Amino acid sequence: MNTPIMNWIESLCAFTEKDRGDGVTRLPFTPQSEQARQYLMQQLQELGLTPKTDRFGTITAHLEGQKPESLMIGSHYDSIPNGGKYDGIAGIVTAMDAIRQLRQTGRTPRCSVDIICTNDEEGIRFSKGFLSAKVICGLQSDEELESIVDVKTGETLSQCIRRSPYWENETITLTGALSQVRRFLEIHIEQGGILDAGGQDIGLVENIAGIRRFYLTVTGKGNHSGSTPMAGRKDALVIASRIISAIPDMTAPYPKAVATVGNILCKPNSINAIPAQVQFSLDVRSGKEGYLKSLSDDICRMARDVTEAAGAELDIRVGTYVKAAPMSQDLLGELEDTAKAMGLRTLRMDSGAGHDAQTIADFVETAMLFLPSAGGISHHPDEYTAPQYLQQAADLLYRYLL
Repeated sequence: MNTPIMNWIESLCAFTEKDRGDGVTRLPFTPQSEQARQYLMQQLQELGLTPKTDRFGTITAHLEGQKPESLMIGSHYDSIPNGGKYDGIAGIVTAMDAIRQLRQTGRTPRCSVDIICTNDEEGIRFSKGFLSAKVICGLQSDEELESIVDVKTGETLSQCIRRSPYWENETITLTGALSQVRRFLEIHIEQGGILDAGGQDIGLVENIAGIRRFYLTVTGKGNHSGSTPMAGRKDALVIASRIISAIPDMTAPYPKAVATVGNILCKPNSINAIPAQVQFSLDVRSGKEGYLKSLSDDICRMARDVTEAAGAELDIRVGTYVKAAPMSQDLLGELEDTAKAMGLRTLRMDSGAGHDAQTIADFVETAMLFLPSAGGISHHPDEYTAPQYLQQAADLLYRYLL
């Protein structure tokens, strides 16, 4: 389907680390990220806008409306390793297409519009995530940039930012360039199969689950795998596996809460050596703040007990924390009315995945719309949202702005 939306998506998915295999790998502050930034700025210019960018990789472009108060719309352009081409990008290109339609029809929106393209939302290369959202809300201190490190190389986020060609640019914030923003709307693929299975066109997100991330390091004692008796070993991988295997059952008392270990690093990672150290991630999510804290505390306490019983050492480093966020019922209601007027099938739902919207929701009225993910697949090369759903979302946004 040859539409502006699909052309933008196909062009953006080419900005990926070619040697990383299938899908899209576009981590923040990499050559691929910079290529995507330059492309987005060029496309925004072709829409007749004047885009701005800052040293954090945030891109904005303003369209003056009938009144100065602004609706900010957009999402993120970074990806996970070997991810899909719709995650994040769907929210950017649907916003761009709504602007394209306004330009094409010569209409002036009833409020001003600020498109935003955010950077480092995923928190993959660096352990925190939601970088642009935190910066625009004034939540990111310069001191913290020195302590946020590339989880593989140890390079600090501050070092990466200092290499940016936009180092001297003004930081984009809600008190600066975005001072007229009163509302924020993020359109995103669902990253689940509820809409696809139910045949709905649009999901109206009422709550976004909170996230707590931790990085646990178990330090045992390495030795030769053949000459060391089984009795008395302090195998860090065995100890870590005891912790990891206990986590699923620990979530049962907390309805709808989830806990995931998705990244493991084993040292020395040799077939003939007892693992001396294992680092693994822990991602805990819940729509209820009380559940989020209690479950995280329970798992960390269990991990300490297991490690201590094995005579090993445990270090727990705190990563991302984003609290659960309710969305604006007023804004959702207006969007729902627009969708129904278009004959779209809607569903009220919650989001288990984290998004920039939950950070921004503390500062301006915020809403999220979900688009169906085929088969519920996301964060994978097979991720797919049909062109018709993308176009419907752009059309909905265009009609909402009139």
